[in-house]
Amino acid sequence: MMIPEDTGKEYRRFWRDKLRVSDTDEHDDEGRAGLFTKEQYKAYEDARTYKSMKNQIPLDAPRLQAPITALQAFFEEMNHWERSAEQRGRGDQADIDDLFSRRVSLSPRPGWRPVHLFWKKGGTYTNYRLVAGERVTKSKFWIYAEADIFYYRYLMRLIDGNWMIDNAQWCQAGRWSFCGL
Repeated sequence: MMIPEDTGKEYRRFWRDKLRVSDTDEHDDEGRAGLFTKEQYKAYEDARTYKSMKNQIPLDAPRLQAPITALQAFFEEMNHWERSAEQRGRGDQADIDDLFSRRVSLSPRPGWRPVHLFWKKGGTYTNYRLVAGERVTKSKFWIYAEADIFYYRYLMRLIDGNWMIDNAQWCQAGRWSFCGL
């Protein structure tokens, strides 16, 4: 099929976004399973996930250090809360409410922990790796993270002199959607 030159980019972008790759995680010694190696599949998912970034900032940029520190502090405190909840067999509502009041903006959203207490063995955020930042405004930044094969981004917003999480999203099939903390 011949694609007109002026619409070729748009067509290829649409085709890539609608492409569904069915490949298993059972890779052989060379990293191949079916059609793609692990590296090729990761590169494909990276391109699809990060395509919407407009103002990318490296993680070591000075203006991104305060939001990153605030996000990492939230991760550490959540992991600590989850480990203590796991040891006791129950989560403490007062502790999680205190943590969220200090680290998360006041916008109530379904799925955020103060509504439904749950925890993951060892902590939800133990294997999260921060990969990029994106400037939205002077006081808002997206910080992108990866955990295994999953992609997340956190909107950090400056509220009354403190950096707080204002939104959390995860990427599925190239589309970002809200997720709980």
